[in-house]
Amino acid sequence: MSNQPRSWIWKNFPIPCNDIMYDNLNPFFINGDKPILCYIPPGCNLLLYDIFSRDDELETKLLSKLSTQQLNSFSNEEIDVYFYEPVCYRFIEELIQAKIDEGYPTTCRFHMYEEFDLETTCDNMTIIEFDYLQTVAEKYNFKFKVYTCDYNLSVVFEKYYKHLYPNITCLCYDIFIRETARTARENQEGYNLYTKKHVFELTNKICNLNLRYATHRQIIAAHCATTDCRLTWNYLIDENLSIKDFLWVDHNLLDWNYYDNISKTKLAENLNFLTYRRNPRPLLITDHKHPTVFQRHDINNNILIRIVHECFLYVCSESRFCQPTANISEKVFKGYLAKRPMVLAAPPYSLECLHKLGFKSFSDWWDESYDEEENHTKRLKMIFDIIDYVNALPYEKLYSLLEEMNDIFEHNFNLLKEFESDKIILP
Repeated sequence: MSNQPRSWIWKNFPIPCNDIMYDNLNPFFINGDKPILCYIPPGCNLLLYDIFSRDDELETKLLSKLSTQQLNSFSNEEIDVYFYEPVCYRFIEELIQAKIDEGYPTTCRFHMYEEFDLETTCDNMTIIEFDYLQTVAEKYNFKFKVYTCDYNLSVVFEKYYKHLYPNITCLCYDIFIRETARTARENQEGYNLYTKKHVFELTNKICNLNLRYATHRQIIAAHCATTDCRLTWNYLIDENLSIKDFLWVDHNLLDWNYYDNISKTKLAENLNFLTYRRNPRPLLITDHKHPTVFQRHDINNNILIRIVHECFLYVCSESRFCQPTANISEKVFKGYLAKRPMVLAAPPYSLECLHKLGFKSFSDWWDESYDEEENHTKRLKMIFDIIDYVNALPYEKLYSLLEEMNDIFEHNFNLLKEFESDKIILP
């Protein structure tokens, strides 16, 4: 297990914070005059969500060094807490041992997050970060106002979790994507020059980019592999691994045997669609809980933007899919920078989140009601309908649609320039 340190940064406490991320994130805090805590977890390849019970950096680096008088002064006001990554749900304590007995050696089966199975509800789950914060709040008599990357978390919180976390309130304000938008802005003119001056011919109708393995990404990549698609996929699927073991899949709606067959044939055929990985050999996936992530890769954003630009439809496979609260990441920006239409494979209401942030999408050309579908398998099938619709269109029609969509492309591209400075707070 890695000994990489955990990262809490803070502001307006008596002890100064000497972390490089402080200056990076300081412009994005809502109220810079309040006491602020911000948690930045280590890389997703680590068993990071056991950390709060194992490695309490917040207390050892900050709280334990404050006097009783100083601690009491902070109990009189609400402390703002920012999470750099989306929250992690986990099964409640009485279910964890049962999951361990089933072969899941960590609190979360997927190391840094937990999927909601077909029968899982919020009643079966708690939120790891909030479990920890409530413990700290009770110990120090604090109140926390949490800003998360998770859209609609406050709605879920009010219905299921308020009684568990009485010292906490929460809203959605994503500092991660705002920091990423700043990076995008700094490189945007280069992207713009490429997309405006490059005389292009579409190489493929569909584009689907994948790095870390996830169960929903395997099924999406398998479906895309049956289309005219530019596909990044660097995994071999073991013969014994079956989608029927993916506990979130409704097998009355999805033919797992069909996608098993594609995973073990078409994906292997398409492994070399993009081979710029530092590790040139594909990894073998033998278990659907496989957490492997490539530590580093040689694909910079310019190359990825170009790949998206040279295809028509960008199938954006987000990091999360099987959970009730929406989350978006820097992956959506690739579609905006490349000026291409996008279908968003993400938790429900992720597209709604983007709309409320001011970005436009493509409901004039296809049905985007998939975003409102809370059944994960149904949502996946509705996304496949859009992919199949685009795949059936001739290239002449796709060029024509790009012209029709141009106003949306320009709107999203220009909004991204200003997005880092907005202070839009969502539920």
